[in-house]
Amino acid sequence: GYGFVLHPSSYLRRDGWNVLDFVIVSVGLLGLAIPGGTRLWPMQFVRTLRPLRLINRSAGMKVVIRSLVASIRPLANVMVISLLTYLIFGIMGVQIFKGSFYRCTAEDFGDVEQAFPNISTKAACLGQCPWQYNNACRWEPFTSNFDSLPNAMVTLFEMSSLEGWVDVMHLGMDFVGPGMSPRLNHNKFWAIYFLAFIVFGSFFIINMFIGVLIDIYYQEKERLNQSGVTFLNDAQRAWVITYRKMINTVRSEESMSSLVRRKSLSFVVTNAFEMFIMAVIVLNVVVMAMERKTAPHETAYVRTLDIMSYVFAGTFCVEAVLKMLALGVKNYFKFTWNRFDFFIVVVSVLGLALQIVLSKLEAASVLRMLRLARLLRIEKAKGIKRILRTLVLSVVSLVNVAGVFLLLLFVYALLGVRLFAHIRFGNYIDSHYNFQAFDSALLLLVRMATGEAWQGISADCRVQPPRCDEHLDDCGRPLVAQVYFLSYTVVGMYV
Repeated sequence: GYGFVLHPSSYLRRDGWNVLDFVIVSVGLLGLAIPGGTRLWPMQFVRTLRPLRLINRSAGMKVVIRSLVASIRPLANVMVISLLTYLIFGIMGVQIFKGSFYRCTAEDFGDVEQAFPNISTKAACLGQCPWQYNNACRWEPFTSNFDSLPNAMVTLFEMSSLEGWVDVMHLGMDFVGPGMSPRLNHNKFWAIYFLAFIVFGSFFIINMFIGVLIDIYYQEKERLNQSGVTFLNDAQRAWVITYRKMINTVRSEESMSSLVRRKSLSFVVTNAFEMFIMAVIVLNVVVMAMERKTAPHETAYVRTLDIMSYVFAGTFCVEAVLKMLALGVKNYFKFTWNRFDFFIVVVSVLGLALQIVLSKLEAASVLRMLRLARLLRIEKAKGIKRILRTLVLSVVSLVNVAGVFLLLLFVYALLGVRLFAHIRFGNYIDSHYNFQAFDSALLLLVRMATGEAWQGISADCRVQPPRCDEHLDDCGRPLVAQVYFLSYTVVGMYV
């Protein structure tokens, strides 16, 4: 009703997400109008952003994005400190290790690397290459090096993620000088440089980020109607408040309708009864942990464990009956934890009954696993119950955060397939983890989100001749790969 762009409440000026929608749709239509436009890389890039339109239609995801955007300004000071720390250590690293992280190799197109530890200088590498390699030896830098400030900054960032930092430290301990290949423990004292960076550039910086984020979290928590959880829209917040009222409401007026119920209620709410049930649960866990593969002559051992399992199951049945008498059946099943208790009791009894009936069948060993459900009864501990209740209240907000993260994975997987599907296999990009298909790219990104070998995957996507063949179009894109993997690492691992 307010038009396209002129009015302050128009389509484009009302919400930034409308601008994103408009750009994605416009570029898509432009690509269809231009002959061959859909194959141009700018068009392909914008097409990968189409899933982001989902955010405009999800109020929960919008709250998460707005919270992340709101945290940028408070984090700016920490980012400046981080940049200065990286800059200081980067300049020091260039001055100390420049031209020193090199080796003599004869690697061909990503095959198994052949290094020559006996060749210690660049001149010897290029002039004394073993005859079987047809003078194909190369004096090459390691992937992580300090040859320039940008390379040093990337190397330090990789180290700050604590992935592969020990390997870089070993290179620093082994370095001899420019034009010289590493020698084992030649300069061990330079480990101080790397340990100092890990302390200041990783531990301290990460703790500062966490401190600022916790402060922002509590500010948002107080601002959002004291709901106790963030990342919720209005409807989700109302659900949380309603649920809290439900779990904190105890209706026991019907339990006082008879003497039996009053006695039962006064008994089941005592601390002694709760402690007894907790002791039975712990003993049940201990007995289940004692189960093992037994020899034929150990039938008494097995029989003892089975008898104790029957005793525990009977105790849990008696507990359920007493609580039903105390609260009444209708009130008993109104509480979630009581329904959960009853389900565990039914599953336990069913498992034991089937074990007796089918004791001579192989299926009995499978049915015995039903008794593992008893372990879940440990929730009766008040502290554990409080934690589980908090998890239930956080599920809705976690769904919003997980939705944003999955959307991020989806976009980066599509983008990775378009950028790196042609990359030849290397040390980390292989038949299991690659960008040749969406599913394998998604699995690779999940692996990287855990911090596992992300710098090696990035190195494989930056591969250049002679480790690849430009005529086969299987070489990497160094600059594009650096931006892609660094941005994903920052957003996927830390945010």
